[in-house]
Amino acid sequence: MVSVLPMGKMTMNRSLKNLNINIKNSTSNRIYVDWDRSSVTTGIPRWTQRVIRSNIPITGTLSQPQVLSVIYPDGTFITQVTGETCIGHDPETQNLVPVMPLVEILEIAQLLKNRIEEFGDDASLPPVIAYTLILMIGIEQPNQKTIYLKLPFDFQAKLLAETIAFPPLRWLLSGPRPSNARNALSTLLLGRPRV
Repeated sequence: MVSVLPMGKMTMNRSLKNLNINIKNSTSNRIYVDWDRSSVTTGIPRWTQRVIRSNIPITGTLSQPQVLSVIYPDGTFITQVTGETCIGHDPETQNLVPVMPLVEILEIAQLLKNRIEEFGDDASLPPVIAYTLILMIGIEQPNQKTIYLKLPFDFQAKLLAETIAFPPLRWLLSGPRPSNARNALSTLLLGRPRV
């Protein structure tokens, strides 16, 4: 089982520096993750780069191959990844850390707004892919070659209508407007205008 986060609602001013990966090996064989054959596609226009694990120690340069991650039967592996161009070296910890955002949600939101202006909010249009992660997972077979699976994760994006976070205020503003302040308070507290 492989899960990639974050998912769900995000504010437009959010930047993603990492993607969180959680892999649970429910097979009876060892599983390998080949990071150098895994990729992430982001940006507008879209471009693809090698996946790099974050917060791991490094003694050389990024041009070195990354070590395969091994997950034993019934084991769980959790890590964070980013793109090769987003990573930097922390001199204090000697770890790789993201120094640039991998995904800018505002950039994706602008693409969605442009699409709505050009084509309308037509459900027949193909979804907008915000970013894509492709993981190369190897499954070890006894007395045979390791079988590799290419697991693509496409993250679609759509704009949601803005809503007020405070439910009573959202309810009040979505209904008919009271004629005066006293009726507004009565409607808010009692659910009906004062008679």
